[in-house]
Amino acid sequence: MAPRMTAEERRCSIIERALPVFAQWGLHGVRLKDIAKAAGVSEALLYKHFPDKESLFAAIHDYGCDRSETLFSQAATMTPSTEAIVATVYLMARTILLGEGSPLGYERHINRLVMHSLLEKGDFARHFIAEYVRKWIPVVVRHMDAAIAAGDIKPGIARPMHTWFAYQFMVAVSLFQVVRDLAPESITGDQLVEQVTLFILRGAGTTEEAIARCCCPEALAALAAGGQT
Repeated sequence: MAPRMTAEERRCSIIERALPVFAQWGLHGVRLKDIAKAAGVSEALLYKHFPDKESLFAAIHDYGCDRSETLFSQAATMTPSTEAIVATVYLMARTILLGEGSPLGYERHINRLVMHSLLEKGDFARHFIAEYVRKWIPVVVRHMDAAIAAGDIKPGIARPMHTWFAYQFMVAVSLFQVVRDLAPESITGDQLVEQVTLFILRGAGTTEEAIARCCCPEALAALAAGGQT
């Protein structure tokens, strides 16, 4: 017999199992009995932890944001340099496109949640995107400034705006992955991350010499893998 869960363990279990249900149906389309069934609990127990589906929905957002820090923390603690901006864009792409560094593929489910939110009032999408981008902007700006000072990125577009453009592009690509028939069949996840990284770096004005020097797919993949062990 499996050991009895503590209240906090049960709460986390409900959140984790409710995530794909919300991702499939959206806040207004989901039913509490569907969430209870997915979580393997009674509706009465579900209400004990969450008085309504709105409170559970808010808890899902907080849970994911608190736990999807692995790859971001790597980028945030690097010494500012050209190598750091290349790695930061790469790690950001892995987080958004592959859901790495987040629990139970949180980032992949979040794409569906954002889509549902945009078709409704947009509150969840607005809050999540603003919070996510705000976290990455100072990291990207710090590393870009170092690369510009080194002559590896040509000054041009405002750095905070570049972070916003980069995020929007990654999300747009990831949304096409939600509908698998629209995504290229012959490209792997790693290849997609590499191509998106190169596209964004070139769009930021990174020189080809800097890309050749710093953008080694094997080294970047090893960096990402090391941060998740």
